[in-house]
Amino acid sequence: MFNTLSWFYPTVVSILVLLAVIQIRGFFHKKAPSPPYETLKRGEKTHIKKARNNQKIALKNNEDTTVSLGITYRNSFTLFFLISLFVALIWVAWSIYATENGGLKEFRYFFILIGAFSCGQYVFSIYAVPYRAVHQEPLKPIILVPVYNESPHTLQQGIHSFFSQTVLPTEIHVVNDGSNADIDYTDVESSLLAKGKETGIYTTWTTQANAGKRAAQTTGFQLIKEPLDSIIITVDSDGILADNALAEGLKPFNDPEVQSVAGLVVSRNIKKNLLSRLTELIFVAYQQLVDRASMSLFGSVPVNSGGLAFYRYDVLASSITHGYNQETFGKAEVKFSDDSFLTLFAAFKGKTVFQPTSVVFADMPTNLNHHLRQQVRWARGSFIRGFWRIRYAPIRSAIFWRQVIGWYTFFVVTCILTQLMIHYLLSWTIPPLEFFLIPIVMGYIQSLRYFLVKRTDLSLWQYVAIWLMTPLATIWSVIVLRIVKLYSILTCKKTGWGTRSAIEIPDEVDHDSSWSAPSPIIEESND
Repeated sequence: MFNTLSWFYPTVVSILVLLAVIQIRGFFHKKAPSPPYETLKRGEKTHIKKARNNQKIALKNNEDTTVSLGITYRNSFTLFFLISLFVALIWVAWSIYATENGGLKEFRYFFILIGAFSCGQYVFSIYAVPYRAVHQEPLKPIILVPVYNESPHTLQQGIHSFFSQTVLPTEIHVVNDGSNADIDYTDVESSLLAKGKETGIYTTWTTQANAGKRAAQTTGFQLIKEPLDSIIITVDSDGILADNALAEGLKPFNDPEVQSVAGLVVSRNIKKNLLSRLTELIFVAYQQLVDRASMSLFGSVPVNSGGLAFYRYDVLASSITHGYNQETFGKAEVKFSDDSFLTLFAAFKGKTVFQPTSVVFADMPTNLNHHLRQQVRWARGSFIRGFWRIRYAPIRSAIFWRQVIGWYTFFVVTCILTQLMIHYLLSWTIPPLEFFLIPIVMGYIQSLRYFLVKRTDLSLWQYVAIWLMTPLATIWSVIVLRIVKLYSILTCKKTGWGTRSAIEIPDEVDHDSSWSAPSPIIEESND
């Protein structure tokens, strides 16, 4: 029973995860006041319907010449439903083959169970479709932008994209959170205030001592002039909105139960190098179009991306009242994971959904050091927020079970991978080819979701080239990012931001400060 390929070890890990969940559920923050609205909405209505929603968005390139850079989102339900059935079949076939012929019989049930979770998630993601109805009630979109050591040119482009929206914001609040003194934002500030005066949009620019992203957002929130019927939109300082990003992001609020909406974040600097392409594939295809989309089906997106997120005013008000700026984990002050905090509080009040037609272009890390520091911060925040979800989310809620299943699959797969590595190293043998081939094929099938987001700045061959990086993305996620996540869990009490002590991604050319994204072209399709 205690050999390197024994079922005993993953079984012990499974039990430990269960005990951890019970412990957290009963004792985490036991003496602290509970958040408001402890019970999530029970009637998690699914929005299962056939729909096709095509969207094209234009964006200018770095040389200030207009290019047809954009995104076409196509649901392709029938195609992906058939693909999902194929995925399920090959996973079952591989599980049987690997366990019977590859000496892995001890892991049979673990493989089947984890495969079922993965296939189920994929199926759920294809049922999640964008909201299409235009919001009828008058809403006031208000943008909050915290700034810390951002490139002035990038920030300028982002601000100009706010004024190019098909639905204009009613207020824009930019807060410079103690950026380095040698970064000059004078022109950006002047441009913001002048454009606000010209368009009648209430704009503010605030400079404060460095206090963190949450404090900067709170400062902007406190400057809101007209909170009634407002939707708060958090945008990162490197974010450049597509022209209809606000219009699309407001559509889900037609449903009065919707409390927050996650936008789709895509890479602005995708052509920079191999790492930026790899990050795009992992972040867009896997994390957004599969994971986040699958949870949106149940109105239970667990975390929005800070690049673009929409919240009802009361969500931020409740969050700030209940410790948004005073969160601790043990004795450590938590400065990151602000997006997951806000999303969780939105879930306490209603539905949290994903709208892939609301798009923001953002800079992805272009060097390994920046990428790993970002992943460490994200992983630490995810682990810490997992305690909150398990402690406060109702056991019947999708958010609770997504967290439990996520921890279970991560630790069990880590255990099995460690056992396999030790076994093959000690025996000086090589795993059968099928052991690698089938997971890679499944990775290719899952990453097909990336083709739903068709960028017009990429040729077909460039698209295919990125998709062909799936084996590298799979290895990177399964091995490198797994090690990063384990390190992050062990060091989770290091809750500092960990990035951007200076400008991380400087502009390589002098952009035109008057840049703005052209209007989107909306296409309908019945294919």
